[in-house]
Amino acid sequence: MGKAISELKRLCHKIFYNKYLALAMENHKKECKMRKIVFVIIFCFIISYCKAQIDTINKNIVEYFDKNKYKNWELVEKISSATDKYYKKETYWVRVLFYKGEYTEEIQTIGSSFKLYKYYHKNELLHRSVKTFYNFPIGESIEYDENGNLIEKVNYDKNYSFSVDSLCELIKMEYGVNLRILSTDNFLNYRVERRYDDNIKKYLYIVIFAVNDNGEGVMGFPIKCIYIDSNTGEILYEKAEHLDRPYSDRIPKSKTFFPQKDDKKRILLPSS
Repeated sequence: MGKAISELKRLCHKIFYNKYLALAMENHKKECKMRKIVFVIIFCFIISYCKAQIDTINKNIVEYFDKNKYKNWELVEKISSATDKYYKKETYWVRVLFYKGEYTEEIQTIGSSFKLYKYYHKNELLHRSVKTFYNFPIGESIEYDENGNLIEKVNYDKNYSFSVDSLCELIKMEYGVNLRILSTDNFLNYRVERRYDDNIKKYLYIVIFAVNDNGEGVMGFPIKCIYIDSNTGEILYEKAEHLDRPYSDRIPKSKTFFPQKDDKKRILLPSS
């Protein structure tokens, strides 16, 4: 009898233990599942928060077009239209062009040979900006998509280690001309170009001095072109034409003698 009672107690204890263990395991599974749910919620919240911060950073970094930006500027009505407006303020001159739902800004210090162009998407977010010198691009241009994400960077000075500023200093010192400002001479015009010369295998700056139409109907106006190595800043040679014509004295003269382009004996071509 005592043995049967002992066996019954052992069996009850085993049943109770198994139920307790099953309940504990079930609770553990529920707890693990709850932890996973909480983890997923926290992870999603972190991702959303980070995305919001990135979007905020993009909006702060990437520029938007402000329609009220020039409300206190003088509108030059004589040359402005509904979609093409010119503004002046102090020493600045701005053109705002609206075409096919997109804005373009052209910003310039009055009389300067430098300009800054800003192109905007239809959502008024900055698309691209580029700086120019005598209408060719310089420096680095950065392009963004409609969400403010960087698409591309272009370095327009890649093959021109001799900078535009250094070029301006060189021409001012050698020819007495300030290329940073546009010509105000009624007779003399000057401009700058960038070009690759396949004959000498060099990237060049070409500074051009030219006399405008003198009103006398003479064909072939006085002109001088200066060819400058884009990397060293060396003036390689000049090319002058029609210096026997009227107003040729307006063409700037160099302090140093430089060979003429067509003087083949004076021009050293690169070795192969």
